[in-house]
Amino acid sequence: MRPSIFSLICALLIGPITWAAEKPVVLVAGATGETGIYVVRALSEKGFAVRGLVRDTQKAKSQNGELAEWIAGDVRNPAQLLEAFKGVDYAVSAIGSREKDGPNNFENIDWLGNRNLMDAAKAAGVKHFVLMTSGSAGSGDLSDPEVQRFGAGRIWKGKAEAYLRDSGMPYTIVAPGGLRNYAGNEKGILLRPRSQYSVGVISRDDVAAVMIECLTNPACNSKTITTINSDTLKAEAWILSLSGLPSDTLATIRLNKTPDKTQRPTP
Repeated sequence: MRPSIFSLICALLIGPITWAAEKPVVLVAGATGETGIYVVRALSEKGFAVRGLVRDTQKAKSQNGELAEWIAGDVRNPAQLLEAFKGVDYAVSAIGSREKDGPNNFENIDWLGNRNLMDAAKAAGVKHFVLMTSGSAGSGDLSDPEVQRFGAGRIWKGKAEAYLRDSGMPYTIVAPGGLRNYAGNEKGILLRPRSQYSVGVISRDDVAAVMIECLTNPACNSKTITTINSDTLKAEAWILSLSGLPSDTLATIRLNKTPDKTQRPTP
């Protein structure tokens, strides 16, 4: 087909016309946290437009440069989140508290903060929401003194999981074992439904890789996926195992009373 006169003129005057597709926008909550920053870096490397939700944009920029569009927002403030989610295609929540009491406690961050994120994401029409919780989320009883002292966070994470499952949004819940800072992509990754969770540890870098894969991989939809590193699996074999994991049901999302320790890896 011969080029049109218009295209010839454009080529002569301003060069060939190219139409570049806009990068999909991913909002990352907890973007400067210990795991969130791995998510931001990996998303940026893969060509996504990253919007990092943080409380202090100047601090985020000074520490991490232009890895993301740093946008101010507090997960406890729903009005701020509605603004932050404008134009967002995908969302990742890597938020989490370490405080039992105070305004940043488990209930306000792991539960209510995530609920606010999910409400804003749904209002914005995001294509997929990936939530990071923990391998033992939802287990225990708040009336148990030991849970109150050590494990209350997993109760509130479990409430956030349930809210996401009922939200109607496409979702994936990534539930890692103990998080570590050693290099990723050096060990295998064992993926299982929570009902088959094995106690173990995993690189934050590897957790980030699983979350990012699940943003756009249909094999992850409507699944809660526990993750630990394994010395017996090949480093990248986990991607092939995603399609074999079951979709969420009451049977698959419940944690066994005694998690399987038979495949616990060395850190």
